[in-house]
Amino acid sequence: MAEKSCFEKILVDIRRVDAMRDTLLSEAFSALEIMQSNLASMLLLNVGDRHLAERWMSTHRRAFGGRTAYEMLVDGELDVVWEKVSSEGREFDSIELGS
Repeated sequence: MAEKSCFEKILVDIRRVDAMRDTLLSEAFSALEIMQSNLASMLLLNVGDRHLAERWMSTHRRAFGGRTAYEMLVDGELDVVWEKVSSEGREFDSIELGS
């Protein structure tokens, strides 16, 4: 029974962290929409869903040397992010969103 209680606590903690991450991703994308509205709009157009766009921006990518698109923006590499977003066009799919 103690084992079940331990796993229940872990599950509660995981759910809390997931909710915090979802909130942070939403806030980050809102900031992107304000600071780089054209990029945010293009990404939304390409992926078709805000949640997917939020995750795309925060996923580590081989094309970015293992960094996220947000890390690229911090490093001043807006053009590289634009190139990736615009070159993908309608080619975004579930595989790309997760790679």
